[in-house]
Amino acid sequence: MKKFAVVVSASLMLAAAAPVVAAGPSMTGSLEGKISWNQGKDPSIAENLGLTLGFQAGDKTKAVLGLGPSFDGTHNAWTASIGSIDVTKAYVETQGPWWNGGPEVTTRLGDLDISYSPYVATIASTGGQTAGIGISGLQVGPFAVAGFHAWDKKAGPADSRLQNEQVSGGQISGTIAGVKLAATGVQAGENQSAVAVEGSTQVLPNVGVSGVIARDMLHKANLYRLDATMQPVNNVTVTAEYGRVPSAFRPLYAYEDTDAATDGTTTDDSWVTNNRGQSVINLGAQTQVSGFDLGAGVKLARPEAAEQFSRTQTTLTAGRHLTVAGQPVDASYTLTIDAANQLRHDITAKSTINLIPQLQNVNVDGTVTMANSHMTWKANAGYTAPNGMTFGLHYDTNPDATTGVVPGASADMGLKVSF
Repeated sequence: MKKFAVVVSASLMLAAAAPVVAAGPSMTGSLEGKISWNQGKDPSIAENLGLTLGFQAGDKTKAVLGLGPSFDGTHNAWTASIGSIDVTKAYVETQGPWWNGGPEVTTRLGDLDISYSPYVATIASTGGQTAGIGISGLQVGPFAVAGFHAWDKKAGPADSRLQNEQVSGGQISGTIAGVKLAATGVQAGENQSAVAVEGSTQVLPNVGVSGVIARDMLHKANLYRLDATMQPVNNVTVTAEYGRVPSAFRPLYAYEDTDAATDGTTTDDSWVTNNRGQSVINLGAQTQVSGFDLGAGVKLARPEAAEQFSRTQTTLTAGRHLTVAGQPVDASYTLTIDAANQLRHDITAKSTINLIPQLQNVNVDGTVTMANSHMTWKANAGYTAPNGMTFGLHYDTNPDATTGVVPGASADMGLKVSF
């Protein structure tokens, strides 16, 4: 507890000293405490501290420092010892030309945030993994130019000192004849290079298309993706997608779904991760009829070893906004049919209730799921008090192996201070 207090005290001292070193200092961060209880388990308390110090020098130059403590062997900050205070990010950034009369650019030194392309060039600064120099905002005629050079041990060794554990990349983007184009390239270490060309346009007022071609030079693998959106008639939207991601396509800085790598689950967070090792076709349609939001979709896939596509999933959805006892309710139904023709039914409802004057804006939601003749359900209620305290009540009949939550009731209460 004493060491934890030291972190907070030191942070406040830094903020107080900031006016001496820079004009217009700012400090942002949060400190959160939460008490949790799960049926069959002892109550627990946990805390999270994150701190970002920002120092502004004039209108165009700033310095940012992110700090976070690492606790020894536990997430309970009140009882744990602080193993170290980590620098989660650190950089300085300025806007302006490099020479008199030159073009305005944004220059950043330190930890980099790169989001040129999710297929070959996405880097997050948190954790200080990749630090160097980045330039953005350079306008050359109709094109925007950005580039970076950084140091990263993941880039691997090289004989050249300019490539050893270093990575360089750049992007040129612009619009030509109504077509938005972007070309991205990355060179990591001696031989880990990747390129991507992306484009999108409206071929007709009601038809839009986009596509990408990317190549992992090291593994000699090509990625393809083509999407189309069409509104054939008013209030109807049809979507189609074709894509291919070889198993060997693994550029060093492709955006990946980290959850899939740790617990075997996938989300729609990373198109590369979710479709690796197969070709995919996704077809969908959405419309609104008599106040109902209706949708349908089918997914086809062809693994690399297969000769033809097969259906992997079909979905039908329906949703509607209702008023029950004067309270707004959003209700939805989803039918999912998997490749083995097994059915899954999900019925969900959520609302914000204001029935009790003393308890306003109580958020409630619930889901009932029927799959393989087995029914599960879960319900949640949450409330934020005028003093900032948060309260939650939950019930779930389905265990969660990834979080360790057992079936039954759970509750939590907490307070988060953001500054």
